[in-house]
Amino acid sequence: MGDSEELVDEVEEEPEILEEGNPSEEESESVQIEEEELDPLEAALQRAEGAEKEVAYRDATIATLRRNAASERSEAMTGGAMRVARRFVGTVENLERALTSLPDDTAESVRLGIERILERFLQDLDIEGIKRITTTGSIFDPMKHEAVMTVPPTDEAPAGTIVGETEAGWMFGDKVLRAARVAVASDIAA
Repeated sequence: MGDSEELVDEVEEEPEILEEGNPSEEESESVQIEEEELDPLEAALQRAEGAEKEVAYRDATIATLRRNAASERSEAMTGGAMRVARRFVGTVENLERALTSLPDDTAESVRLGIERILERFLQDLDIEGIKRITTTGSIFDPMKHEAVMTVPPTDEAPAGTIVGETEAGWMFGDKVLRAARVAVASDIAA
């Protein structure tokens, strides 16, 4: 009998084998305690905080989209305005050429009419922020001027000074519509 008693003792001492997925009584009690410890108010506050973050993120996304759309609209409007401005500048220059090429025997009323139209065009361009680029006597600025020829510097026109203009340049606000084509005093021959 001694051997059989030992076997019975060994069988009784074997640990309990659990099926996978079924928690022991102790584990299920700890899960229940954790669930009970999570206060419903605390859970609601956590969900509300998460929702606030999501709303803030979406608000920031919407604000970014609005800024981008406004910027694109502004660029499109400026581009369109610059195209129209270039056309009106061409008309002004054509009127100036017409005035200089009128024969001497042209009626004074025709000359006066063209001068008034030109004057009105220049006023309207000025109101819209379209102005000629200052050239002769000013310092050469490669952002506004295009050097088409160079001349030797003199006392009146030191190196880097614009001495003449072959074609007027125009600005639209702070943007160059067309660079002025100029002659520049320079020590370096072109």
